[in-house]
Amino acid sequence: TVSVHYAASDGTGSGLNFVNLWYRKDAGSWAYHASCGASTSGYCSFTPSGGSGIYYLATRAQDLVGWQEAEPDGSGDCQTLYDTSEPTSTITDPPGPGYYNAEAVDTIRGTASDSGGSGLLKVEVRIKYDNTGQYWNGLACLPGEAWLEADGTTNWSYPGPWQNGNSYTIWSRAEDNAHVVQDPPDSVQFVYDSLSPTSSIVSPGDGGYRASLDEISGTASDLSSGGTGVVAVDVSIRREDGRYWDGDSWGTTESWQAATGGSSWTFHSDGVNWLSGYQYTVRSRAEDGASNVEAPGAGHSFSWDGVAPWSWVSPPADQVGGNITMLFNAGDTGGSGVDLTRMWVRYNGSSWTDSGLTDDSTTGFFTYAPTSGTGSYCFQSIARDVAGNAEGGPSGDGDGCTNYSTTAGNNPPTLVWTGEPNYAADGLHPESGETSTGYVYRMTYRDADGDAPSYV
Repeated sequence: TVSVHYAASDGTGSGLNFVNLWYRKDAGSWAYHASCGASTSGYCSFTPSGGSGIYYLATRAQDLVGWQEAEPDGSGDCQTLYDTSEPTSTITDPPGPGYYNAEAVDTIRGTASDSGGSGLLKVEVRIKYDNTGQYWNGLACLPGEAWLEADGTTNWSYPGPWQNGNSYTIWSRAEDNAHVVQDPPDSVQFVYDSLSPTSSIVSPGDGGYRASLDEISGTASDLSSGGTGVVAVDVSIRREDGRYWDGDSWGTTESWQAATGGSSWTFHSDGVNWLSGYQYTVRSRAEDGASNVEAPGAGHSFSWDGVAPWSWVSPPADQVGGNITMLFNAGDTGGSGVDLTRMWVRYNGSSWTDSGLTDDSTTGFFTYAPTSGTGSYCFQSIARDVAGNAEGGPSGDGDGCTNYSTTAGNNPPTLVWTGEPNYAADGLHPESGETSTGYVYRMTYRDADGDAPSYV
């Protein structure tokens, strides 16, 4: 109801008989509303019956003789805007239920409008800490609801007092200039998560050499209490020349490839084009459901050796009695170095067997006890490098065979090159060569029946 103040007069005439209140809404016709009495001034109550709109008001007086003012027209004596429509407000940030980080929801934002015509007066927000049931009053969290005025109306905002890991419910309500308040208010519930997750690489380990790597694996965790947990882990593979694996080839820009899993994750790396002689660095980064992304660390580095090592043994051609001693050499061009050389043996064309003799150096002697007696003993060395590459298995006659006899006969001695540093192994022969160049020969021989070498 609107209280309308009026004044009327009949001058020196017969006096006022009554004063009536007339109205029209918007562009409608004038209509009688009610009698205000016969006083020369006072208040008359007006109850708009047509809902929101502009109401034009006018009084029409009549004296005691019967003379009456003309019916009102135009805009009358005054007008009032009558607004019964609730204004509306909407929270746009955060956009809905979920998990949000500091970048997404540092400030509550929204929009508001008023269809009733009086215009927006203000927008207020209410913030509840769901974990405690208390409300933010602008300075602290306390029991009891508190409405706080936002900055702006049509587009409004309010700074968020967020704490990591807490759940919040926020409301907004608008009020127009007719003091009509939005009911019910708009609301959104969300969890604030501002801490980034962490990840670590379990395999491959940091340092060393690799010859195969079917998968890269690790773990990840979300540090936020009440957070979303890890939703994704990505892996970056860098070659020492500054190139990155993009899933198909090596490019110049760092490329992050998706792993599978969360708290325990795996990246299938069997399709990576690893090249021998390069060092590689693998890094991981995790992301949680609030879009917090880990700043990746240094990762794990390793070198790639995809080349098998080489080795050979040089057994004597013939021997009578005793153990068979032979020189061996091994090397690795892949870079990781020789880890172990193992000697295999085959007797009289039977299957190859492991002799049980091993050595972790790159040159030296193997001494084999021919437990099967007289016969042909063939030998082959198989080297393995630090990266795990190994030569192929023994085949054929291997690196060489020894005709072994337990009984001495009229046999010449067997010469064996010593393999000492700075001496060639079986590279020069005393029977031939340059006559004008001096050479020093170092060798050993076994004389089972007393024969001397043919040449010294």
